[in-house]
Amino acid sequence: MLKKNKKTFSAQNYIYINGRKKKRRKNFLFAFFVFLAVAFVLALFYFLFFSDYLKLKTANFFGLDAVKKETLQEKFENYLPKNIFLFSKKDFAEFLKSDIRKINNIDIKKKYPDSIDVYVVEYIPVGIVCNVVFEYEEEYKCFYFDKNGVVFDNSPFVKSNSLLFVYQKGLSISKLPNNFFSKEDIDFIFSFKDYFSKNSGILIDYFEFIGDIGDVVAKTKAGFDIFLTKSQPAKSQAEIADKIIKEQVKGDISNVEYIDLRIKNKAYIKTKQKEQ
Repeated sequence: MLKKNKKTFSAQNYIYINGRKKKRRKNFLFAFFVFLAVAFVLALFYFLFFSDYLKLKTANFFGLDAVKKETLQEKFENYLPKNIFLFSKKDFAEFLKSDIRKINNIDIKKKYPDSIDVYVVEYIPVGIVCNVVFEYEEEYKCFYFDKNGVVFDNSPFVKSNSLLFVYQKGLSISKLPNNFFSKEDIDFIFSFKDYFSKNSGILIDYFEFIGDIGDVVAKTKAGFDIFLTKSQPAKSQAEIADKIIKEQVKGDISNVEYIDLRIKNKAYIKTKQKEQ
């Protein structure tokens, strides 16, 4: 009986000891695999965010004209973070747009592992708005605007046949870019200038928007004014003005003070000697 108990005890003890060994082995294997997993995650984390392999080294710029590549390259080199995963396309685009006023829009594409392509859309100036008519009048403020009427950057005082010139008394713009004019405003004066100057041979010196009812004054380089209304097509008013000069004034523009086309189907001409 005693021998039987010894045998039973020995068997139970063997099972117990063997079970503990297996448990230790399992714990060891578990700890080993946890260690490997943690080491792998840390290595992957280092590789993704701190290794030079995924560090941005190159920026390729496209669509540049007025904006210099060297300027953008310098901005890129000084911008952080440089890791391609941490690099925010949106933040970098906003950074460039806020710092370089000639930039209208930016599209950025990441090229793994270490470069980006930057596609730039610049504002294209079609005119200048100033608070003076002549450069020597006072301390001037001038700004470029694009075809949509967006005033986007400071400008020198320039009058050129290739650019619209708008005089705005008391001009004050605190934030750029600024939707200062409407697209319709710019389309109107551009259309009038283009048609009138080509057909009459008389150049427009500058435009001025007057009042709040859509009136515009075209100041000619010949010394007379043309009063216009945005409620009527610019081209039709240009045709009427050209016809008046050729048929009624008969080319003697030195005697004209102004032509008023603001009343539909009527034209009022004031000469320096008499009114018609």
